[in-house]
Amino acid sequence: QDTNLAQLRLLFDITSGEKPNVMAVGDDDQAIYSFQGADVNNIHKLREQYNDMPIIVLTDNYRSVHQVLSHSREVIKQGNDRLEDTIADLTKELAANSKSLGGVVMHELSDTLTERAWVAENIFQLIQSGEKPENVAVIARRHSELIALVPHLQNKGININYERRDN
Repeated sequence: QDTNLAQLRLLFDITSGEKPNVMAVGDDDQAIYSFQGADVNNIHKLREQYNDMPIIVLTDNYRSVHQVLSHSREVIKQGNDRLEDTIADLTKELAANSKSLGGVVMHELSDTLTERAWVAENIFQLIQSGEKPENVAVIARRHSELIALVPHLQNKGININYERRDN
């Protein structure tokens, strides 16, 4: 999942014998290193190169409760070129084995401006109800999403500490 073409070619060159012993671990839904040249399509290329490679799908999840898994699956399934869509009989639906009783509530909002205002309002309400501001965090996939949220937080009088890391 996080292999670039040069790394994949090196693997193919090293294993060019008659019956190479290769094990690869990957999840197309977790491919995040495209900024380093990684390409999720390398999973497909690996399957083409080693066409008799069995696929073992790990479906037990010990980190998250059912609500987290079901809501995240709704989002993940919207992606393009997922292995589930291209490999017959492959399902990556996870089974929750977490003992936590935590709950998740999913909110669908009409647009990004409404979403940012909703996030700011909810953070404001948390702080007003006694939550320590240092216990509240907003995590986003892209820095631009956090930067766009800043004015909404400022409008609510919420002080922020923004840390940016490029990796």
